[in-house]
Amino acid sequence: MNTTRQHDELSEAQKRRLSATCGYIDKLLCEIEQILDQSSSKSPFPHSIMDVTPAQARVLEEHISRSREQLLHALGRESIRRETPGASASHSILTRLEFIDNAIEELKPRHMRGYGAISADVAERLNGTVDEFRSAVQGMGRYLRQESGVNFKPGDHAPEKANRNIPEERTEALGLEDKHGG
Repeated sequence: MNTTRQHDELSEAQKRRLSATCGYIDKLLCEIEQILDQSSSKSPFPHSIMDVTPAQARVLEEHISRSREQLLHALGRESIRRETPGASASHSILTRLEFIDNAIEELKPRHMRGYGAISADVAERLNGTVDEFRSAVQGMGRYLRQESGVNFKPGDHAPEKANRNIPEERTEALGLEDKHGG
């Protein structure tokens, strides 16, 4: 590893810091996009009151786009390449479905008894609710595995599949390197 650098270059530690900060800024921009998209979401549990007008949302989305261009420009100016994502979207979704399944498990009567006594009728309803939730979540997982040809389970790591469905021009635009030869 070449540790010498020009006087006008960032050190490797400074480059890592700049890259990490740009990634963090983009994460926050993604969260802002999610807030703006909340109005089109069908979620019965919104996280905020939508008091942003559609016109304001469009302007904010334009600012977000320009901010991302600035992030990419800053990284490019310092010759910093972004890392290839560590997991595919399907792997990330399957992992979250597993977390949902774990949360559903906690709704079973044997777990809910820790919050107080449960009658047989309530236990039956809870079991029905758990079965309904679990059926929906497991259906999503089966569908995703079948449609995408994904055979791994949550907890497995499949970075070699991370770019599998990303078109080459999109991969280049994102600065993703193909570290796995495919």
